[in-house]
Amino acid sequence: MLRTVIRHRSSLGWVVFKSAIGTSSLALFAAGLLGSGCSAGKSAAGRGGVGTGGAGGSGSLGPGGTLRLDAGSSDHPSGGACGDGVIQRSEGCDDANKVDGDGCSRICQLEANWLCPTEGKPCEYVGICGNGILTTNKACDDGNTLSGDGCSSDCQSVEPGYICRVPGKACSALCGDGVLKGFETCDDGNTQGGDGCSASCKVEPGFDCSSGTCKKAVCGNGTREAGETCDDGNTVPFDGCSPTCTSEPQCGTATSAVGACKTVCGDGILLRGSEECDDGNVLDHDGCSHDCKVEAGYTCTSAYDNPPPSLTLPMVARDFQMYAEGTPATGHPDFGHYCCSESKGVLATTLGLDHKPVWAGPNPVPNPQSLMFTGKAAFDQWYRDVSGVNQTFYQTLTLVQDPAVKTTYAMNSDSDPPWADRCGFFPLDSTKPILDQNTGNPLTYTDSAFPDRTCHAYQGLGFGNGWANHNFAFTTELRYWFQYQGNEKLKFTGDDDVWVFINGTLAVDLGGVHNRAAATVILDASKGSAQIGYGDAPSSFATIDFKLSVGNVYEVVVFQAERWCCGSNYMLTLANFLAGQSQCVPTCGDGVAVGGEECDCGTGTGALPAGCPGPNEDAKYGGCTTSCTWGPFCGDAVVQAAPTGPEQCDLGKQNGASAAGAGRCSIACQNPRVCGDGVADTDLNEQCDLGAKNGLPLDSQMQAVDAGGQVYCDTDCTIPITVK
Repeated sequence: MLRTVIRHRSSLGWVVFKSAIGTSSLALFAAGLLGSGCSAGKSAAGRGGVGTGGAGGSGSLGPGGTLRLDAGSSDHPSGGACGDGVIQRSEGCDDANKVDGDGCSRICQLEANWLCPTEGKPCEYVGICGNGILTTNKACDDGNTLSGDGCSSDCQSVEPGYICRVPGKACSALCGDGVLKGFETCDDGNTQGGDGCSASCKVEPGFDCSSGTCKKAVCGNGTREAGETCDDGNTVPFDGCSPTCTSEPQCGTATSAVGACKTVCGDGILLRGSEECDDGNVLDHDGCSHDCKVEAGYTCTSAYDNPPPSLTLPMVARDFQMYAEGTPATGHPDFGHYCCSESKGVLATTLGLDHKPVWAGPNPVPNPQSLMFTGKAAFDQWYRDVSGVNQTFYQTLTLVQDPAVKTTYAMNSDSDPPWADRCGFFPLDSTKPILDQNTGNPLTYTDSAFPDRTCHAYQGLGFGNGWANHNFAFTTELRYWFQYQGNEKLKFTGDDDVWVFINGTLAVDLGGVHNRAAATVILDASKGSAQIGYGDAPSSFATIDFKLSVGNVYEVVVFQAERWCCGSNYMLTLANFLAGQSQCVPTCGDGVAVGGEECDCGTGTGALPAGCPGPNEDAKYGGCTTSCTWGPFCGDAVVQAAPTGPEQCDLGKQNGASAAGAGRCSIACQNPRVCGDGVADTDLNEQCDLGAKNGLPLDSQMQAVDAGGQVYCDTDCTIPITVK
C-alpha cells in the first residue's frame, strides 16, 4: 500500500488517501479531482521525493501544485533527468519520453485531462466523452455518448430541460425551466405550487397542462381534460360522472337495481383483489399506471391502509314550498301538511331501475293525514327534479373520523359544524344571516333542545324559510360506494322520513313525520346479509339478505326528508364502509429513482444501483442523500473543499459563465484556466505552465536562481526551443 499525498491547485489543504495505486482507482478518483485541469500525480513505488521534504522525507508539492509521492527512499540524490521513466526532482510525471501531448510534457509536467498512474508507462487520457469524468474539455459527462438524456452525445452541451449535476450520473429533468422532460408531467417555468403545476413539476388535481400552459380543468364543460376520467357536460352527482369528473360505479343489472357495481380503473375506488391502486385518474408516471398497477419506485396507500381524517360525500338537496291552505292551496301537499307519526311500508323493498324509491302504498290514499302521505304522484316528486315544484342544490356532507376507531366516520348535526351553529340539520339555509329588525345585528334565538346554546338564523335558499328561522321543507339524497368485506355497520338517527337501501334493497324504514328515531344495520362477516334493529339501543334484530359477495362493490343510499317544523336532526355513522382512493408517492430508499427523486441508491440491503457510489447517505460528496436528492455537488454555490470534496470554487448557476478571468469558476468547480495557473492546458495550446516560475531561470531542482540556470517555460506557456 502506498501513501498518496495530494494537494489541490488552490492550496486549499492536504488530502491523504491510502490506496493501492492503479489505473481504475485513480480514474475513479479523477472523476472528482480533475475538474478543469487539477493535477493528479502518479505512483513512484520505491522512489523518494526531492524537495522541501528532503531525501526520504514526506514529499513536497511540485511546481504548479503537482502531486508528489514519497516511498521513503531516494536513489537519485542528484535529481536524475526528465524522460528517464522515474519521477524525481520536481517532476509531476515521467512517462519515459520527452514528447508533448501524451499526458506528460517534455519537461515532465502533467498535462490537462490526463492521468499518469504508473511512472515510466504511458499516460491515460480521461477527456474522452462518456467515461463519466468531467474534464476541462466537456460541459457534462453522464457516462454515455447518447443524446436525448440530458448530456449531448459529444459531452459539449447540457440539453434543454435538464440539469447534469454530478459527473457520471444520469442527468435530471430541470423542474421550473419551462421544458417538459423526464419525470415531469408539466413544467410551467417555475417551482411554485397551486398554479396547476406543482413544485415537483406534477400536474395538480383539477388542472390541464397538456398545451404547455396550465389551466384549470373545467369539469362539466363536456370535454374530458387531463385528470378527468369522464365529463358529461354537467357537475351533477349520481348520473354516472361525479361532480369532480370521475366515473361513478354502475350498479345493478339491466332489469334490476340489485346487483354488484361495476367499477373502472381511474374512478378512485380501489378494488382490492383486482386493482393494485386507483388514484382517480388514468395517467402514467404518477405512481399508479393507466391500468391501475403500482409503478416501480412508488408506494401507494389508500383509505384501507391509512383511513383519512374525514369522508366527504356528495349530496343532492331539493327544496319544496311549504303547503298552505287556500283557494287554491299552494305549496307541496306533503310538506308542512301532515303531522305527526311514523308511517312504514309505503315504499317497495327494492329501488326502481332508475335507482329511485318506488311507491308501494295505496293509491289513491284513502286517509292522507293518517298515512302522512298524499300519494304516489306527490311522492314521486321528492327525489326527482321537477320544474316549478322543487329546486335542486348540489352539496356535500362531511363525516369525521372517530379518533378511537379509525375506520368509523360520523356526522352529528347536534355538535358538528356548520349544523351546531344553526341548532339543527338545515342544508338549505344560506350563510347570509337574518338581521334583527330592531338592532340590525344577526338574529339569534334559543331552542329548548339546546338550552345552553345560542342559535343563529340564516336566510333560506330556494323557496326560502317556510317557518320561523329556517328552511324546513326539503329532501336529501346521499349515495356512497363501498367494497364489501364484512362487519360494516351503519347507524342513522333523525327526523323526519329516512330510508336506507343497500344493494338496491330496503334496509331501514323510518317513514313518516316524527320525532328523532334511530336504526342500526350490521352486515354479516361473509354471508351477505345484515341484522337490522330500531331504536338507540335495539332490543331485537331482523335479518335481511342483501345478496352481497365479499370483494364486490355495492351502493348504499340514504333518502331523507324534513317536512315539519320545529326541529331537524341528522346523525349518520358509517363503520368499515371503506372505498380507498390511492395516494402514490416515490419510495426513497428502494433503489429506484422516480418522480421528483434525483437519485435513489437504496439502503445497502440489496444490490447497488448502477451509477451509485454507495447507499443513500447525507454527507457523501456526489452521493445520494436519504431524501433522494444528490448530496453536496458542484453547482450548489457552496465550496466543498478537502476533505469534503474536490472543489476549488463554486458560484452556483454562474459556474461556467466564463472559463477565464478573476472571480470566475468553471462548470467543474475549478479555478479559471489561464497561463500562469500552474497547469499545462494543452487543449488551450499551452505547452507548459510553471505558475509564478514561468519565464524565470531555474536550476536543476526547478528553483529560481539569480544567475545561470535555464528558462524551462516562457511567460506565454511555451517551452523554449533551448530545452532539450
